[in-house]
Amino acid sequence: MIRLTGCAALGVLLLAWLLATPGAVGPSPQPPAPIATPAYRVIDIASGRTLASSREDVLRTPVLPGSILKIATLVAALESGVIRPETRMLCPRQIEIEGRRYSCSHPDVGRPIGPAEALAHSCNGYFASIATRLRREALDRALAQLGLPSSSPSVPMASAALGLEGTRMSAEQLLAAFVRITTEAPARMRNDTRAVVLEGLRGAAEYGTASVFGNRGLSALAKTGTAPMPGGGYEGLVVAVTPAVRPTRGIVLMAPGAAGFDAARLAADTLAALPPVGATAGPRPRGETPTVSAGRGRRVVRVGTARRDDGYDIVTVPLEEYVARVVSAEASPSGGVEARKALAIVARTFALRNQGRHGRDGFDLCDLTHCQVMGARTRGGDEAAQATVGQSLFAAGQLADVFYTASCGGHSERPSSVWPGAADPPHLAARAEPECRDDSSWQNEIPATNLQRALMLSGRRGQVLRNLAVLARSGSGRVTRLRIDGFEPQEIDGEDFRLAVGRSLGWQVLKSTLFDVERTAAGYRFRGSGRGHGVGLCVVGSARLAARGQSAMAILGAYFPGTEIRAADESGAVLVPRARVDIVVPAGEERERARVEGISAATLREFSGKTGVSIPARVTLVFHATVESYTRASGQPWWTAGATRGALVDFIPLSALRQRGLLEVTLRHELAHVVTGDRVKGQPIWLREAVAMDLAGDPRSAEMGRDGRTREGPLPCPTDAEWRAIRSPDELQKAYRRAAACYAVR
Repeated sequence: MIRLTGCAALGVLLLAWLLATPGAVGPSPQPPAPIATPAYRVIDIASGRTLASSREDVLRTPVLPGSILKIATLVAALESGVIRPETRMLCPRQIEIEGRRYSCSHPDVGRPIGPAEALAHSCNGYFASIATRLRREALDRALAQLGLPSSSPSVPMASAALGLEGTRMSAEQLLAAFVRITTEAPARMRNDTRAVVLEGLRGAAEYGTASVFGNRGLSALAKTGTAPMPGGGYEGLVVAVTPAVRPTRGIVLMAPGAAGFDAARLAADTLAALPPVGATAGPRPRGETPTVSAGRGRRVVRVGTARRDDGYDIVTVPLEEYVARVVSAEASPSGGVEARKALAIVARTFALRNQGRHGRDGFDLCDLTHCQVMGARTRGGDEAAQATVGQSLFAAGQLADVFYTASCGGHSERPSSVWPGAADPPHLAARAEPECRDDSSWQNEIPATNLQRALMLSGRRGQVLRNLAVLARSGSGRVTRLRIDGFEPQEIDGEDFRLAVGRSLGWQVLKSTLFDVERTAAGYRFRGSGRGHGVGLCVVGSARLAARGQSAMAILGAYFPGTEIRAADESGAVLVPRARVDIVVPAGEERERARVEGISAATLREFSGKTGVSIPARVTLVFHATVESYTRASGQPWWTAGATRGALVDFIPLSALRQRGLLEVTLRHELAHVVTGDRVKGQPIWLREAVAMDLAGDPRSAEMGRDGRTREGPLPCPTDAEWRAIRSPDELQKAYRRAAACYAVR
């Protein structure tokens, strides 16, 4: 594990004009300061039983709640009429009240935000503004509703409302209050007040200060806080319940020396290490991700089969049996042998490419449409799996991203048009398929009251749907955006709308987003084509191609152009090593996720090929919202750009890297540390940095090496003590020159 890391190293990529720019880039002169052991408790909400805990004494010690107190502040403001659910303000970014300045670290969304979004982003400006009009009696009344102690009368309202001064409360109390408001309506609290709070807590977990939950696939309601500690410094706090609908588990976590964002990351890790609710398997060791694995010549898949109580039974199925059962369930009844063989290859590829998709739940893949439906074996499924044993689709040297849909409705779709931010590889381009439109059409009329119920159950606020209109469509004609007059937010993604209707009214009501809608006397009539998301192989279309005499290879060539079919080796090992790269980005930067993931995956494969070192099973890249958050998490100075600890890399904000044109070179340098960490463990710091520079192929390394020489020869290699004593960018630049010169003569 590399304790000291380069950050697109100074002297490797920094020019003189960057050295004077605060927050630019540069390597780390000090080893990353590890976060102290967190204190946490995970409970089963129904019984109150503790499922896991650490440092229970700390959880009982009263502390400042930080921004978690904003929940009570929002309740007080709504209940007392200081603001309404529709009240919007433009975040001032900085606000001064009673001689104190309050700043916002969340991304500037460039528009007025409402109370729920302010809670999700933990907007100091919004809440400090509220505090100037909020009476202390209203705040104390809200605290009492949540079962928390009253505020300190001597503390200014702004500081009290933001939880930065005043009454202290234990983590136990914060968890109890959070569970109370997320699972039951506190006495005398209005329903619209609680709805706004729940929307904000859901937003925090999806795109706000606790977005690490959403990024890792955890459905949750959450709130973070960062509060000063009595002895100096800060500690991060988070309270959360999961899943967001009908929560079953709650967690509170305190991380000394960290920020709220870091606490959320640790809480997500803690929850991921626990078995799913109702699972029969015991806890798995932290960091162990279940995979489609090899054993004595054959792979197996751990499948989670859904139960009615929202839990899973976990079964282990040999890979080829799994493929046979998926084909049996997913193939078209009228499809021929070649269509089933094509589907078998796609199903096998999907299983291998998405290994560990449900790692947090203790298994690989579920048996629902979220992954692949696994049914009872049939003769046709068995024959298709046997005829294609080990065969998978590859693109650009790695297992291809593949999808399939029941019917494309006449035109397939790009992934990003269905799942915003998804990558659009060349083999998943949209394509016309007119023969699928004729007999895949459907229509349904949905009463307005049923649509209203579906929207309310999906978390939208409103009572009466006044109108429904299509706002935007994709290139294939699928609905990408609708306006829902009478509900907030007023706009909804097309796929989110389909999912909301499906979960409430059944999946056969709105079969795809390829539809037109018109108002009727009782509700809305939908006329559409196709079934499912429309991405990738069309099961109905492939059956028709097979009926025309097309082979499985030809069918796959039509739906996934540019890919190739390869057979696995006899040992059953996965042919191409592939790391799972988790990308954590702040709200507003989601568009960069696909680009970062693409650069990272390609770089890891390149470095593994050059060095012969296996890629780590999981790499986590965290791009912080602010430089301050980065420095707290990494322990590094503001003029660095990244810090690597094992397979975890912290970065300064994406916007800073992008604006300076340093995103790719910084990624390459830090990922070089990830790959070479074990090989250079225990070596001098200068050598570890030079190895990363060399592997990353930075063109400035040779020039820097020359700068590290004198007439008598290269300067002495910097010692670890000298490196750790660096206190300025200039000193660090000199150290890198010496390191490059030393490495050049090795």
